[in-house]
Amino acid sequence: MFKALTQFLLFSLVSILLAVFQFSFISALPAWGQNLYPGVIVIVFIIFFIDLLPALYFILAFGFFLDILSFQFFGVYTLTLTAAALVVYFILKNFLTNRSLYSFLAVMFIFIFIYNFLLAIISFIFLSGSFILGDISFWSSLGWQFFWGGLSAIIFFSPLIFWFKKFKPFFLEKKRLV
Repeated sequence: MFKALTQFLLFSLVSILLAVFQFSFISALPAWGQNLYPGVIVIVFIIFFIDLLPALYFILAFGFFLDILSFQFFGVYTLTLTAAALVVYFILKNFLTNRSLYSFLAVMFIFIFIYNFLLAIISFIFLSGSFILGDISFWSSLGWQFFWGGLSAIIFFSPLIFWFKKFKPFFLEKKRLV
């Protein structure tokens, strides 16, 4: 009970800091830097390295603060992040059998695509009459998000594998022939 409460409070604090950082600092960067979404990257890290339930706790807190700070209707970020997390977790458990860097990159790219696709569809249905999926800026933004997500995955994958010590290279063990 105490561990779950501590974890939720830690996730809440990190989510507040990431939401404020995203809306105050990252949105002021040039075009190449505005598409860095650290909260989305952290969610994928939590799903891949820990589990779905802690990721849902983080999504609840992070989505709540994004919804408060944004001009979208309330709940859109929580809804899209949750849906993307559920789809990615299903894919991770049923189709990606190993926990390699390639699997992690696939999970990162799938999460980013589903999150942006759902956000664009919901924005199209509820906010405007323009279909943003045909716009070049949507695909450019998605490409930059893939770049930042892939770069963070490549940089942080090995240190996190070492830190968690959860994944063992069972198929790479040396076997003696004699």
